[in-house]
Amino acid sequence: MKAQTQQNLQKSYRLSASEAHNLCIGYDTPREKSASIVKGEEDRADLSDNPLVAYGRENERNAIAEFIKVTKKVPRFILDNQDRDRFMVTDWLNLGDKSEYHIDLGATPDGVVGLDTLVEVKCPDMGLSCFDKEGLQKCGLPKDGYVPERYLWQLAMQQLVVNMQKDSKYNITKSYFLAWSPQRTRVWQYNYNLEFQKYLISLLEEFSLALVDGNTLKNPPTKERHPIIAEELKKMILRYDTEGGK
Repeated sequence: MKAQTQQNLQKSYRLSASEAHNLCIGYDTPREKSASIVKGEEDRADLSDNPLVAYGRENERNAIAEFIKVTKKVPRFILDNQDRDRFMVTDWLNLGDKSEYHIDLGATPDGVVGLDTLVEVKCPDMGLSCFDKEGLQKCGLPKDGYVPERYLWQLAMQQLVVNMQKDSKYNITKSYFLAWSPQRTRVWQYNYNLEFQKYLISLLEEFSLALVDGNTLKNPPTKERHPIIAEELKKMILRYDTEGGK
């Protein structure tokens, strides 16, 4: 069902870091469908009653508390002030004769440490795993025990948006990605990579121009077929693991 009639389609669009995996590579929603959602032609999925989402929100503070405990770093909280503390880049592209369109980038990391570090927390699979191989298999997800690719895109876009702030005092050089469960916490470090940022920007630019011009969007290769993505995932460094005493 279309959310709006064709005559009332908005011309101000916001691209969020939490959807970067779909905007850039169509990870679990094809890019064409993502464009329709951003333009208001299709409704966004209603996650208000999703138990996985509810569990994550209810345990964000537990995750942040564990992050402080294991890293000895205290982030500035954003959890309660996401509207106020959201990072935005307005009119990120110079659209020339398409100036009636406004395309913004947005990011809301879960915390900021100093001026160079972002924090993103997840409480995956209702506390049954923290992206460890055994836990994922327990949930029926036979994965390899590393950070899922979708979150790589979120972390990279968060870094991009925060570093693009006007008169920014920030110079983000790394992100901490925390997976929390009641039994175990794992923290990865993801360092800023200029080459991957360039790739991210090219895909966001392609997506943005398609919103304006109606160009067809193809899904770029995923990590199985694109070496830059696979290599970037390998650079996610496991810094802390409460089960292994690391």
